[in-house]
Amino acid sequence: MVSDAVKKVYVAVKEINPELVVYMNAHPIGYFGWPHAHRLEELSVYQDLVGLEGFIFGDPPDKVPTWRPAIQARLGSALGKPSVIFVGCGDLPWEYSAISPTELKLSIAEIVSNGGNPGVYMEDYGYFLNPYNMLAVREVYRFLKKNCEYYQNIISMANVALLWSEDAGLSFATQKSGLADMQNSFMGACDMLIREHIPFDIVLDKDLRIEKLSKYSVLLLPDVRYLSDAAAEEIRSYVKKGGGLVATHRTSLHDELGKERKEFAISDILSVNYAGIFWGSLKEEVSWDYMLVKKKHPITRRTQPNLLPLPMPQLIVKASHNAEVPCVAMPRRKYQFAPLGEETEHPTIVANKFGEGDVAYFPNAICAHYWNRRVPDHRKLLTDAILWAAKKKPPLEVDAPESLEVTIYAQPSTNRILVHLVNFTACPQRPIENVTPLQNVRIKVKKEPQERARMKEVRLLNLGKRIEFIENGDTINFSIPEVGEFEVVVIE
Repeated sequence: MVSDAVKKVYVAVKEINPELVVYMNAHPIGYFGWPHAHRLEELSVYQDLVGLEGFIFGDPPDKVPTWRPAIQARLGSALGKPSVIFVGCGDLPWEYSAISPTELKLSIAEIVSNGGNPGVYMEDYGYFLNPYNMLAVREVYRFLKKNCEYYQNIISMANVALLWSEDAGLSFATQKSGLADMQNSFMGACDMLIREHIPFDIVLDKDLRIEKLSKYSVLLLPDVRYLSDAAAEEIRSYVKKGGGLVATHRTSLHDELGKERKEFAISDILSVNYAGIFWGSLKEEVSWDYMLVKKKHPITRRTQPNLLPLPMPQLIVKASHNAEVPCVAMPRRKYQFAPLGEETEHPTIVANKFGEGDVAYFPNAICAHYWNRRVPDHRKLLTDAILWAAKKKPPLEVDAPESLEVTIYAQPSTNRILVHLVNFTACPQRPIENVTPLQNVRIKVKKEPQERARMKEVRLLNLGKRIEFIENGDTINFSIPEVGEFEVVVIE
């Protein structure tokens, strides 16, 4: 095993000089093309810092989200070690061609706003190729040096936990089937949460225990098919004690070794039984199927039409008598413009209470389908399910376009709250050469109980100015006059 070899190297190095740093480069999240024995959770134990690749360059621009560096930084935080997220200046695969200085600057800003440390990779000839890249790096690094105190000893205030299962990913990669579904589900979930300005942390397989999960109001399992009995029991305890749960599609239909179950391991929590029937395939380019919103529910509060696209594929399940079914599937259609027919009894959303916790289950691949098709109503349904299951509002509310990425941290030693904003408002697609500044961005921040003392000021580090704010009970309200490429709000 690679982990055994790394452990031997780590021990040998520390015996020679305990001050030497042991580090190993790692693949980007969602990529399992590297050796399957390369397990981040195991290898991080024998490293002093974790290096992760956050490149958004090299693949076609329309295939890579702008927020990839952010997810890598959150993964580094989940591993529990200092992390360096690498970004490059070359427009790969053309190493003699430079990327946009604006994109480089945004990538660095995004890494630090998600708790990571930026590592800019540049060949010796890079500066001469495009000196503006180095000017962009210098600008951000000077800002970070001047304001480093606001990036130290901080704690995420996110109350949503999103599971990235390395166990499942490596198993899928070994089997060479199902990996794309898992990757697309995870990426779709990230995209929906970021667009809706809902702060979230990534949690790993090792974090599926009640002590870790109790920090969060809700756990999101996007098509997490491989789930051990032990992990299922921890989730069961978490929800019984009041934690929220949102799960999709085939979550828990396989054990940790990949063996298919006849029933969901958490069927009692989801309040459904699997009928063993499967509609459709993600390989289908087109689906003409629909689902019907049958009743009003907090999950369906923002859906205007009652008839919505059905995110395929769909499992056929039977909901228990005490569960609510806000939406059902319409009959499958063989061709476009075929008659819709009468509604079926097949749930497409199931909402219920398990112990003290609220649970929402989507029998369909809503996250993967969103990643492929970007249906806005699907984003609204899933994120409203998260807000409903959480039973409380996120730590902040933002009135701004979905192109503004927002994260929030507490700094307990100084009683500060820090809000990071990275602005990707630009042309319709990457590469981004210029950012459109956003005007009058309104934000409402909720103070934690330990921060109930009255705040004295709200400052903008990038603009270098104080702004007015209104403190109303446990919330702080303010408006940022302009957000350029990035901004950091300090509340203290």
